[in-house]
Amino acid sequence: MIVVTDRGADLAPQQLAGLDIHFLSLTITLGGRSYISGVDIQPQEFYALLAATEEMPTTSLPSPGEFIALYRELAQRDPEIVSLHISSGLSGTYHTAVEAAKMVPEAHITVIDTLTLSAAEGWQVEAAARPDGRLVRPVGDPDQCLIAVRDWRPEVVIIDLTSPMFAGALNSRHAILPEGHL
Repeated sequence: MIVVTDRGADLAPQQLAGLDIHFLSLTITLGGRSYISGVDIQPQEFYALLAATEEMPTTSLPSPGEFIALYRELAQRDPEIVSLHISSGLSGTYHTAVEAAKMVPEAHITVIDTLTLSAAEGWQVEAAARPDGRLVRPVGDPDQCLIAVRDWRPEVVIIDLTSPMFAGALNSRHAILPEGHL
């Protein structure tokens, strides 16, 4: 089984060591400049730029063609693919992956909405990819992979909604919390 994700998943080099994870890049625009995540800019550089500017970043998701090309390339090696992506509530990446998977009949692609991003997305990707005893799943079994990912799905509370609102991921309607939830 092969694991695919997007660069919305932050994974440290030590987390990636020995894992076979394939990434699709997101395009990040910040400070009037566009970067391809994981190619032109790494997470630590992104966070440094973010701290140094008043502007909020915007992102563009991978195209359906990028998904299809990667899925077809990987299916030649192993037709079982698990593809985990940034929250469908924050990006269209998950839905693009679902549609692209339909265009690759030579593979059995399980697409998972992580319902989160950044390190929390990365934990789920790591859980799906790790065949050792720390995050156990039988290698090559998408059903067991789903169980492992759901077990590692964190309960996340966003305290500061300013950044997601200005980045376009949330609108002011999402920022209204019931009394007592601040």
